Amino acid sequence: MNKNLLRLIGVLGLITTFSSFARAQNQKMGDNLGNHKAVKDLQMGNNAVLNTKAIAIGIADVSNANIALQIDGVDKALLVPRVTDLTTIPLANRVNGMIVYSTAEKAFYLFQDGEWTTFAQALQVSDAGIEATGNSIGYTLTPVGQKTMLKLAPADAVNPGVVTATGEQVFGGNKTFNGTLTVGTTLLPQASTFNGALTVAKGLTTLTGNIGTVAAPVSGIVITDAVAASGAATEQVLVVDNATGEVRKSVLAANAFLKQKIAIPALTLGTNESTKIVLTVPSILINDGVVVNFDAADFTGTAGLEYISIINATATGDNQVTVTIADMRQENADGTALVSATALLTGKSFTVTRYRQTGS
Repeated sequence: MNKNLLRLIGVLGLITTFSSFARAQNQKMGDNLGNHKAVKDLQMGNNAVLNTKAIAIGIADVSNANIALQIDGVDKALLVPRVTDLTTIPLANRVNGMIVYSTAEKAFYLFQDGEWTTFAQALQVSDAGIEATGNSIGYTLTPVGQKTMLKLAPADAVNPGVVTATGEQVFGGNKTFNGTLTVGTTLLPQASTFNGALTVAKGLTTLTGNIGTVAAPVSGIVITDAVAASGAATEQVLVVDNATGEVRKSVLAANAFLKQKIAIPALTLGTNESTKIVLTVPSILINDGVVVNFDAADFTGTAGLEYISIINATATGDNQVTVTIADMRQENADGTALVSATALLTGKSFTVTRYRQTGS
């Protein structure tokens, strides 16, 4: 064979071998195939990575065989898909567990149980409910799996809020209590002020505290100190005359006004005669002011009793009231006898009202 031909064949073989080696090297370095590290960005050309065992990002390998995706990076963040409208993902393609961020609502959404749910609602199932536990600054709300603190500010004259256990608060607007209102168990401070009207629709049956200062005038008696227990020290009151507006300051003993029904003891009273009756009246002290009247039911239900006059009543000792009564009737015009005063008074009662005052 011609030596030149042999030389040509050798050169062509060498070129072919070199080209094959170059192609292998280019494939390994450029297409990211094999077990080497890529030196360029991997361009997928809008295609998907399918059936991979695991993916590690920011770390050389996944930590264990049960991890499908591991992302590491001390200065990196995970950015989930952002959508302007949740409907951009077709209903048929939605799968429970999908997570997106709504740029329109600025909130994360989780597709759960066949619908998009914000993360706050996804923390609990629909029928779990929330338990509230009171504390010093509001309530601790406890849904399934975690605790959330709801902080409510104290209510004031302008803003709604909570009634605090301690500290002073001023409330605005009218407040109506349909039940029982109890104000403390001790005296209220003397500086307490009601700047508006204090209305008690069904009457004030018991006053156990200090009502303080009432800015608006109140008809009748305005109490500025507590009504003390029986036998305790006296307290000051203002007595207001509704007609004239005249105000008088007095010092009344505890339980100054007391009305009692006392049975009239057995007695003998003749026509145009008078007699004294000594009554035993509890809680009466000598020289207490007393007013004695017939019991209203006896007076209106007994004909002729209106002619029996109560001349005088005096507290003549402790627990003792002396009453002077007189029969002022004349004989009947036809000469018939009158019903005796003794019979008229038998079984009847007096109403004894005590008024105790010291000073003026």
